[in-house]
Amino acid sequence: MKISQFSFSIISLMMSSALFAMAPKPVEETPSKVAQEINNPPATIDENKVKTESNTPDGSLSSSVMLAMLEDNRWELIDAKKNDGTPLVGLEHLISQDTPNVELRFSNGRVNANYTCNQQMAGFSLAENNSITFGAVAQNMRACVNPNIAIRDDSVISILSTAQTPIIDRSNKQPLLTLRDANNTSFTFKGFITPEAYFDQEGTVLFFEVKPTSGSCSSNGQKANTCLYVREIQYDESYRKIIPNEAWQEIPAANIYNFSLEAGYYHTIRVRRFEFDKNSESSNVPFSGVSTAFPFYVLELVVEMSESGQQ
Repeated sequence: MKISQFSFSIISLMMSSALFAMAPKPVEETPSKVAQEINNPPATIDENKVKTESNTPDGSLSSSVMLAMLEDNRWELIDAKKNDGTPLVGLEHLISQDTPNVELRFSNGRVNANYTCNQQMAGFSLAENNSITFGAVAQNMRACVNPNIAIRDDSVISILSTAQTPIIDRSNKQPLLTLRDANNTSFTFKGFITPEAYFDQEGTVLFFEVKPTSGSCSSNGQKANTCLYVREIQYDESYRKIIPNEAWQEIPAANIYNFSLEAGYYHTIRVRRFEFDKNSESSNVPFSGVSTAFPFYVLELVVEMSESGQQ
């Protein structure tokens, strides 16, 4: 049996509303899994979906707009510079062609760092002057196969260790977030609209069991796409697993956002389901390869993995 960092004994905690709110993305365990993450294309920010309020008199963003922008995007690190504008040497591992770049997600007073070795999170607060303060960084402790991923942890802790002055540039289709520390060292992140902001829905939390193999889709005209085979899982009051319908259903792989199947293993995953507008067209959706004929699911957690022979 191969179990994720969260043991089955704490499923009750994972099912609590507090942990749902945190919704950390699972840490991938091998370089190959990291490399297989779904590559989502740039998304144009729809200003009508941003909780808009007037900017401050000096033209800067008000704190409420700043908070909305922080939470409505996932922020991928694209540049790091010293106060004289020269590249910050030694942090090249944070920006890599071989693995996804480090990214930050802000939600409900917490920030999660993704694509690090360990799952990392911290509280944050935004002052009226838009200065941002991060709390102590919490993380699990694990060995990491890829050395370029392993050394990211200390760097991310360093980035979040001091009060920052965030600046958001909305002049381009994708917003840019720059964090500057007390030494004027800058870290620049590119914003990608989150599914939650795009759909403007809370979504519905579900648990899926995923078959250890994928295949060509055979329904709803999706024959050219790769499908995953899933069935819903529920838990009773004692947190014992219940499968209400034994039949497997097809879902296009791209419709489960951020999930990568590790062949040969059954996966138990926690997802959040979103519904497309009936007039949505796949070509206009800012997530690569999805089909609007199916709901859209966002992976929140890989709960458990087990080898196919052990089922």
